[in-house]
Amino acid sequence: MPSAMYELIDDKSHQMFGATVTSRKNGVIAACAPCRYVYLANDLNSRYPIGTCFTAKSDFTDFKEYSPCRSYWSPNVQFCQAGFSADISKDKKHLVMGAVGSYYWQGQVYVQSLTSFQKMATDEGPESVDNDYLGYSVAVGEIGRASCRERV
Repeated sequence: MPSAMYELIDDKSHQMFGATVTSRKNGVIAACAPCRYVYLANDLNSRYPIGTCFTAKSDFTDFKEYSPCRSYWSPNVQFCQAGFSADISKDKKHLVMGAVGSYYWQGQVYVQSLTSFQKMATDEGPESVDNDYLGYSVAVGEIGRASCRERV
């Protein structure tokens, strides 16, 4: 988290809410705002597009927000844009979010459990993969053996 002299302040203007929308039949709906901004300074001069995704049950109840780059802030994820792409696992237990701006535009993929607080994320790579935009598009499916779940 930022030091005591900083404060995270949300800004919903121009957030591109609905830029990514995905669902599973009779299950979960996710809508993302990859340009959801936060100000990281008391003087409001530093604004970063960290992104966020909201989920709800298909009857539009049980709303939850997932913003991995706000939850685990570091300067390396300040342009994260979580939710630039997203998908929900077939079992409706995981939300997969692409975050193209993390780590100098190397990008990241986050896998957030929808039933617990468990979260997985890709790590920062070497400088040679800067500007690779990992997470530009994500999908969840079964590739090869049906017992082996893959996230692409």
